[in-house]
Amino acid sequence: MSQRVAELLADGVPAEGIVAFTFAERAARELKEWIEARVEALLGSEALDRVNGLFVGTIHAY
Repeated sequence: MSQRVAELLADGVPAEGIVAFTFAERAARELKEWIEARVEALLGSEALDRVNGLFVGTIHAY
């Protein structure tokens, strides 16, 4: 999932248009870390600020 989110950002999809659901808060935190790592590897560290605009969390938190 983290790779797909990074690819969507690389393709120009706005971060606000991406939602990544998990079942637990801990899993959401880990997923966000993985997404950040993928985005940095794919797009460079200057793209990390774009990650803040996407939702990564539980369905209940959404």
